[in-house]
Amino acid sequence: MSLRGGPRDRPGRTDALETAQAARLTLRKTAFEIGAFHHDIDDHVFARRPACDDDRGRRHPLYAASDATFSDIDGRVRHRFGAADRLTVFGDRVFF
Repeated sequence: MSLRGGPRDRPGRTDALETAQAARLTLRKTAFEIGAFHHDIDDHVFARRPACDDDRGRRHPLYAASDATFSDIDGRVRHRFGAADRLTVFGDRVFF
């Protein structure tokens, strides 16, 4: 995730409305699938660490908003061994 400013840079603003532009490309065949996506998000809201404790001892995450970019590649391979047996292997990699 690359952070590029956001509501924290705008004095007096406490709300955030995420807006995104996204693209996804997927190739599917019987035995496999491979895909990629790219998201460009304005005012992405996320939980920051550390969480804070309230007066009752409960922990609450601190939230922030910032512009972000996510990209990903993912894939899945399936193999059927018989009528009742099959194996699926999948994975993905997210780039920030």
